[in-house]
Amino acid sequence: MHKNAWWAWFPVAMGLATGVFAQNTTSSDQNAEGRTVLQLRTFLYGDNTEFLADPYREGATLLGGQLRLNARFRVSDCARFFLGLETNSFAGDDKAFRKIWPVISLEVDGPAGTLVMGTLRSGQLGREASEGLWPDESGPHGLAPPLQLDTLSMSRPYEAGLQWLGAGARWKNDVWVAWQQLNTPAHRERLDTGTNVRFTLAGTTRRLVALGQSHIVHEGGQLYSVGAVGDSIAGGSGVAFETDFMGGGARAQVLQLFSKHNPDRADHLRPDRINGSGSLMELNYERKDWRAAYLNWHRGRNFIKWEGDPNYGALASDGTIHSSRSYDEASLSRRFMLTRDAYLVSSVRLYRIDGSWDYSYRIAAALNLSHPLGR
Repeated sequence: MHKNAWWAWFPVAMGLATGVFAQNTTSSDQNAEGRTVLQLRTFLYGDNTEFLADPYREGATLLGGQLRLNARFRVSDCARFFLGLETNSFAGDDKAFRKIWPVISLEVDGPAGTLVMGTLRSGQLGREASEGLWPDESGPHGLAPPLQLDTLSMSRPYEAGLQWLGAGARWKNDVWVAWQQLNTPAHRERLDTGTNVRFTLAGTTRRLVALGQSHIVHEGGQLYSVGAVGDSIAGGSGVAFETDFMGGGARAQVLQLFSKHNPDRADHLRPDRINGSGSLMELNYERKDWRAAYLNWHRGRNFIKWEGDPNYGALASDGTIHSSRSYDEASLSRRFMLTRDAYLVSSVRLYRIDGSWDYSYRIAAALNLSHPLGR
């Protein structure tokens, strides 16, 4: 087989998995209490922003697939251990199968949620197959796009560190710290930490929800002094109103965001060492498996964020700073339920970048399977 034809293995893997997992397969593992469970998760994606010709974000075509195969061992009634492998491969990459990471994690349930140590629940492989497929919610932790670029779930799916996941009748949170790069004689360490919290203030069919998000990317380390020590900090708060409407669900939310960008603590004269702010409004409507969304970034001023979507930021690709920004994005998405454990989604997006229009499209599929092996 040609070395670039890596993608041919994914239909084979999915076909074999369908046969292996066909009996007693369940996404929530209701029938697997007390057993060792074999889990297979696959995410196939094609995202084309090649048409974007703006001064902030370079267009790209991401075509590839992710595969995670691991065993889940029951440690106790409130603890689980995971052991396996994960890979992410891009079409045309002749080093595709060298990108393999270990899946090693311990999850412990407590009164306030679940503590995760090791491989984090992030990206599409860390979610249920039906979740996180809408473009503006598909980032590694579902943060607003100005804070974390959504395609990182495709280009950088693996994260390891510490995580606290909580969910109650009126609240839900994701708090994490992940190490991306160690401090070595060749480069500084790089890590990111963030929070994504929502709390329902009032209502059932009509809900008022408080939102809080933050994200910090840090480069530093004390073992080796090579390169700059820097930080990119952003976050904010807001509210959302959710209601049933015409057989579906409508949602309107507003987030007021701030940023503090300091790429080199030792250089006080850098022009991109700057504080910024911005307001993000989102409207979306879901009915059955259709979703229409509109995002409006207004009063964005000097907003710069590592790992954020550059279309929301003030920093152009050539290094110049556009202190005042405007940006609009609209999307129409359709989700297809193949089985209760497999979904396909297609999306078309329109962008208005400082008055100019562009578009992109995406197709992706998520498959989560599990099979109990024995007591």
